[in-house]
Amino acid sequence: MDDDHNLYLDPNIDSLREAYFTIRDSPVYFSWAVFGYQAGCNNLMVVDRGQGLDTLTAMFDNNRARYAYLSFLDPGSATTKLLFIGMASS
Repeated sequence: MDDDHNLYLDPNIDSLREAYFTIRDSPVYFSWAVFGYQAGCNNLMVVDRGQGLDTLTAMFDNNRARYAYLSFLDPGSATTKLLFIGMASS
């Protein structure tokens, strides 16, 4: 069986869960977590967490697959929205 396309969460499950729940429950106007792969394997890990769009966009480049999970306040409805972004490398 070919393991090249499998995704592994177990090695970093605690930090992945913590990042997910922190962003989901964040009272901050715009917060995010970026996820990527550990070098040389398919283990998903938390790359960084932060606030603000400028810092988030700097986390993406064409050489790496990245995923972002965002929480932001919708000014039109005053409700918190959650968004998941995936970017494949070229």
